[in-house]
Amino acid sequence: MKKLLSYLLVIALVLVQFMPLVNAAKVNGTNTDPNTTGSIVIKNAVIGQKYEIYKLFDLESYSYDDANGNEDGAYTYTILETSDWYAFVTGSGAGAQYVTVTSYGTEAGKYVVTWNNGANVADFARLALDYAEAEGIEQAKDSIIASTATVEFTGLELGYYLVDSSLGALVSLNTTNTVAEIKEKNTPPTIDKDIMEGATEFDTNNNEDIGDTVNYRVTIAAKPGAQNYVLTDTMDEGLTFNSGSIEVKVGETLLVVDQDYSVVVGGANDNFTFKVEFKKAYLDEIKAPTDIIVTYSATINENAVINGDGNANKAQLKYGDGTNTEESIVRTYVLAFDLFKTDAQGTELNGAEFELYDALTGGNKINLVKVSPAEGQPYYRVATAEEEQATNFTSAIIQVGNARIEGLDEGTYYLEETKAPEGYNRLTDRIAVTLVDTEVTENGITHKTTLSNTTDDTVTYSDDDVKIKNFTGSLLPSTGGMGTVLFITVGSIMVLGFGVILVTKLRLSKMEI
Repeated sequence: MKKLLSYLLVIALVLVQFMPLVNAAKVNGTNTDPNTTGSIVIKNAVIGQKYEIYKLFDLESYSYDDANGNEDGAYTYTILETSDWYAFVTGSGAGAQYVTVTSYGTEAGKYVVTWNNGANVADFARLALDYAEAEGIEQAKDSIIASTATVEFTGLELGYYLVDSSLGALVSLNTTNTVAEIKEKNTPPTIDKDIMEGATEFDTNNNEDIGDTVNYRVTIAAKPGAQNYVLTDTMDEGLTFNSGSIEVKVGETLLVVDQDYSVVVGGANDNFTFKVEFKKAYLDEIKAPTDIIVTYSATINENAVINGDGNANKAQLKYGDGTNTEESIVRTYVLAFDLFKTDAQGTELNGAEFELYDALTGGNKINLVKVSPAEGQPYYRVATAEEEQATNFTSAIIQVGNARIEGLDEGTYYLEETKAPEGYNRLTDRIAVTLVDTEVTENGITHKTTLSNTTDDTVTYSDDDVKIKNFTGSLLPSTGGMGTVLFITVGSIMVLGFGVILVTKLRLSKMEI
């Protein structure tokens, strides 16, 4: 028998008492015709869900009288000692507390089954399905995957049937016709994934620096009778899962790992990052629609995608017989900008050096790592926490000509020139660079960096480019210029003046002698 997997244990005991096919109207009478067959029709079936039926007991006979509108009747259900279900409803069987089994007159090996007052049908059905799976009991008819909103099992022997779908308990059935109809009122479980921004704000995407932590939340809308819930999460290469960060809650109640759920972390060859597998015992306790909240985190690492499609985190719930919900995807975007150093005429200058800060004055220096890829131009990116904590770590100095700085969140940063090109004056003030995440929709939705600063004589902002000018220092005028002539003339006059004074003093000294 195929393994019974059901997302939500949508179970019902279908009490099916079928009348002869030749007479579909309600009549007084008794049915004992062994050749009578009937159907179970499930309305509002959910496309893609699996529906299965199991026959527990035989319908020996029934009768009713509707002369006064009474549709209740007398039914006799029996079970043979050779039945696959006999051990389930007798002795220490799990179903024995719900029904009573007594001998059927003098007919050996045949027993009458009656329902105990106050017995819980849903609990009985859940146990019956567990028993069917454990014992490999065959279905009364092949299972049906719903392709339309109506599922119909036909040619059924009259009896007491267990109907299983993956969506929850079915409604009570009208059992006074040969066609028993069930209306599916349940819906599949859903999941919704978002990114936590603080304690109260949530979104489907965000921006972060390399090294920052991203906090995620997945809401699973669970249904009564849930079975085989497995939450699978898959992170892009630019995200590092923080394996100890998973918490699972219902309201303010924290579920217990290894008791209510287990966690499987994917390996290098797996196509998932981690899975949360909910225990059957916990799922069986869900009696009403319940939101299960799963939270966890990841760190933006050095492999983060810059701009473009961002760094995706995908979640999906498998339930029931292997059905999957749609993926719920959130993305984290990381930004960059290009830095160019030029002279007053816009010609590129080499030899300038910069550092990056988070404030106009003071503040914190943003640690960088210089990356020299096998192909392409070297660039600078924000250092990870592991790199910063490494022995003898020193932040890289941005050297331009031109350079690219990657791994930044939205916001304003400040470039401080620590060395100017030879023959040029160093900038005395930091230069502001404000990064904005911009959505691009020409060829599908992607993201890019734009700058929102105002251009002036020293710096030009264009798209994601920053061009900073250096100016030459104030030099003394060149040889032969007016400044030099004046300098020599004044100097000469001063020398002549001192000479005249000296000669005069000498003459006066001789006269005194």
